[in-house]
Amino acid sequence: METFSFLAVANILYVESPAGVGFSYSNTTADYDTTGDSRTAKDSYVFLINWFSRFSRFKDSDFYIAGESYAGFYIPELAQLIVHKNLHALPSSKIQLKGVMVSTTLPTRIYEYHLSHALISDSTYQGLIMNCVDLKFEFPKFAKKATEETGSINMYDLYSDKCDLNSSIESRRGVIDNCEKLYVNSYPKVQAIMHVKKTPYPWALCRLVFSSMCNIHSLCFGVCVGY
Repeated sequence: METFSFLAVANILYVESPAGVGFSYSNTTADYDTTGDSRTAKDSYVFLINWFSRFSRFKDSDFYIAGESYAGFYIPELAQLIVHKNLHALPSSKIQLKGVMVSTTLPTRIYEYHLSHALISDSTYQGLIMNCVDLKFEFPKFAKKATEETGSINMYDLYSDKCDLNSSIESRRGVIDNCEKLYVNSYPKVQAIMHVKKTPYPWALCRLVFSSMCNIHSLCFGVCVGY
């Protein structure tokens, strides 16, 4: 922990959402057809209610939701759902939501950053901005074009070296490992410990899938279904 942290101890529980991202899955295939921000909020709420029910000693604790990036969409929707449900819930079933915190949520910033580093063309940038603001569904086409123009450069670490499998993992510590996607799926023991079920699709570090179920916020952010 940090020397001046406001926490003395922290426990972390990772919940993959929506179902289908990472190694998560749904036993009902039709669930993937309704993937979206609203469904994710509902699933997260059900998880929280069941978690607080199982660990009841925490149900009266103050509850805060914080996140960055696409959580800028997930968090407000979940918070709104909690507030709505609390209005009709029994006192013992209320989630003690006290506040939310989001950071770096503006979707177009990443494209501004790419434009400023000459990674995408002016025309592609204008296409992204105009179609996002005007709520037009040409956005996926320009998002795909931006990806093609950027190439294999790591969008989160523009100046990092390209993947070099001959270098040791130790030499890459402290920076983004651009080789990660080549070997992270080859940990059968880790997957077994996590009770990972074999999915009908290959695992990928990130996959953009645009579908009719995406809302405009998802489209403007450049990602919809992450499975």
